[in-house]
Amino acid sequence: MATCRYCKESVHDEAVRCKHCGSEIGVSTPSSSSNKVTYVFDEGLIKFGKFAISLIIIFCIIGVSFYGIDFEHAADEIRNSLKETQKDRFDIMTLVNSLDGVRKEVLDQKKETSNLLEQMRVLASEAEEKVGFVEQEAEHFAQLKDDVSNQAEIAKENVEKGQEILSSAQRKMEEIKNQANSMEGMERKAKQSIAEIERNVEFMRGQVSTVEKIVATLAKRSQLSAQETESLSERVLTEFFSSYRDAVVTVKPLARVWGSGVLVSPNGHIITTDYFIPGGKSQTKVILYDGTVVRPEDILPDFALGLVVIKIKVNKPTNFLPLSKETPSEGTNVVAIGVDRNRSLASLEGQVIKASNETLEVKFPEIYEGFSGAPILNSQGQVLGIIYKEGLESGIQICIPSNKIETFLKEKGLKSLISFRGESTHKVLAAFSDPPRH
Repeated sequence: MATCRYCKESVHDEAVRCKHCGSEIGVSTPSSSSNKVTYVFDEGLIKFGKFAISLIIIFCIIGVSFYGIDFEHAADEIRNSLKETQKDRFDIMTLVNSLDGVRKEVLDQKKETSNLLEQMRVLASEAEEKVGFVEQEAEHFAQLKDDVSNQAEIAKENVEKGQEILSSAQRKMEEIKNQANSMEGMERKAKQSIAEIERNVEFMRGQVSTVEKIVATLAKRSQLSAQETESLSERVLTEFFSSYRDAVVTVKPLARVWGSGVLVSPNGHIITTDYFIPGGKSQTKVILYDGTVVRPEDILPDFALGLVVIKIKVNKPTNFLPLSKETPSEGTNVVAIGVDRNRSLASLEGQVIKASNETLEVKFPEIYEGFSGAPILNSQGQVLGIIYKEGLESGIQICIPSNKIETFLKEKGLKSLISFRGESTHKVLAAFSDPPRH
């Protein structure tokens, strides 16, 4: 393959003309000894050049023919431009003269500035002298400041010592005051304790009298058979009923339905079963032991558990029976107080045959329909459970135990009632300003 010497592209060795630029490859190269330079032009390029030159000449002739009539107008515009240029030249000369005047003013201001600078140098020299004097005064003032600081430190130390002495005196006064308040508080507590002791003594006297009666009765009964000693005597049961009956109420939700309930707080909270809810607040009546009939202020049921809290309005703290903290054991003798066939309160003695945290079963020799919702009491008058329904066997009553009642009260937001659990009724009522009398 050969290389075209004009376009440097590859061509065949036997080619006469380059297929890329159209140059003749067979033309001999001028001798290197000759000083002349030979230019080779493409034939097509020469033809195109001739055509282009002809076309430009034609356009020029046409342009002169069409636009030649505007040459005179253009000449007028050129003359006007010359006139404006001469006018601008005159304005420029005037401006140059004005600039000369400004230059003179600037030179004058420069001289004035030089004078001002000289005056400022003089003032600066005087200021340096004054600065030196001020520095001397500042040193003297610093010395005075150090002296004052030392005196202030001494005064501060004296003040701190005085504050310490004052604080010590205040602490001693506070201690004396606290001791005085403590003495007053101890005196008040002593008075309250004495009053409470007196109330407890009075209560204990009554309890001792009751216990003496019970002991005497039991002593008389000790000679009886073992079967008879398993139950309380009629006299003891009567005295037990007299002590706690005023905390049991009659609940009457409908015309022909009667049931029982028990006050579990001195503020009028009654626990019973949900059997008595159909009538609602508007049809439900609560009959207290003294015969007073009141309407419920609120009723809070739990149908899954089978319990109801009825809130009644009381003018003063009422007698109540607190919940028991303990689960009774099997064989424990208990007492239920509720509504009998004559729609009056009565007591029944029973015995626990099954006891757990989930259920409490008590067997009675007989039972009344109005005892639904009646409390099951231990020997301290504490509520072990609430009678809910009759069991499979005759005389066995299924009761809701006290621990489930406690859970129910927590869910209803009545935790304050749980605080009375396991407490003595008389002790709780003694904390109120006007406790009821037995």
